[in-house]
Amino acid sequence: MNIEAFLGYLNKTRGWATDAAYYGHIETWRQWWQGNVPGVHTRAAEYAEGTKKRPIASLRMPKRVCEDWANLLLNDRTTFQIKDAATAAYLLGDDEQQVGGLLRDLHFWRNANALVEQAYWSGTGAFILSAENLTVTNGQAVPGPDTRLKLDYDPASCILPLRVERGIVTEAAFVSECMMDGKPAVYLQTHTGNEVKRTIRNEWFRVTDSVSGVPDFTKLNAPPGTAESITVEGSPPWFTLFSPAAVKNLDGGTGLGMSVFAEALAEAQGIDLAFDNYREDIRLGHKKIFYSADICRKVVDKDGVQHSIPPDDDVQSQFVTLPEKEGGLDQASEYHEYNPDLRVEQNHKAVQDMLNLFSFKCGLGCHRYNFELGNVTTATEYNGQRQQEPDSH
Repeated sequence: MNIEAFLGYLNKTRGWATDAAYYGHIETWRQWWQGNVPGVHTRAAEYAEGTKKRPIASLRMPKRVCEDWANLLLNDRTTFQIKDAATAAYLLGDDEQQVGGLLRDLHFWRNANALVEQAYWSGTGAFILSAENLTVTNGQAVPGPDTRLKLDYDPASCILPLRVERGIVTEAAFVSECMMDGKPAVYLQTHTGNEVKRTIRNEWFRVTDSVSGVPDFTKLNAPPGTAESITVEGSPPWFTLFSPAAVKNLDGGTGLGMSVFAEALAEAQGIDLAFDNYREDIRLGHKKIFYSADICRKVVDKDGVQHSIPPDDDVQSQFVTLPEKEGGLDQASEYHEYNPDLRVEQNHKAVQDMLNLFSFKCGLGCHRYNFELGNVTTATEYNGQRQQEPDSH
């Protein structure tokens, strides 16, 4: 979704002043998290057919570091300490594993773990509460026995802070893509008000392409059975935000945090450059045999150009011709074998050094990751594998 275009539409039609430029940083972090950054993960290479772009090999460590932070902060050992027994049973169920109750119905454990990962790449995560089968009378929400709570999990790219007081977002809007009648649409939910009275408004917009290239947004009617707005009294906010524990050093984006790897983009690029160099050394490291043109078979193409064909079928990848017997190889023979150095130790050290720097910059220490046997493992995983290996004697 073109969030910056939609923010421009809202700023123009509603008089908001949301900082659309900050979402450009969030988009860059998303690209790093996906492991495909334009201009970074491609390289110009010369081929027989001319210059082409080739992808750079990537270990995709920004995603890995966000996964690890999520698994450290919210895992199967996470517990909630709730003093009131009835409330604890309602939220967590009656068993000691805390996998029942409302949180199970909300698929909280899996989705919350995923949201922590998204918050750590995007800078902020949001839990947004909503209700189904809620009776609305004159715009006032009236809970009933059939009311069911729902929870949405949004990254920073979907969060629009509207009011920020002492660093806390007290009013916000949340944007998400959806499909209506088989066509792309945008869903906007706004939360405004305070502890005395809060209003939650639901809106939908059709998205169409324009001649200028900037999408057009047209207001749609709410789907049947959906309240356009509700008002609740004496209620805390129906949303809560969280961010990585780092003070943001970027301008703009009031109320939003920054990615856990925002300060480690150079190191992330260094990892991929080192790994790509390792892969390229292996790709180019096969045996090469240089033949004198005198012992090559001569073939004339349709344009009358003569070509020298070495005595092997693998012409493109392994064999090239020399104009003279003694040309350029310091060896007066009809052929010369060349085995390139794979530089395994140097490449391995380069990857490991960049992993150490990246891990340090992301707050996980210098030796969080080990590059062994072509895989990246944590220090704990690596030590466990070593303990399971049989003795060599």
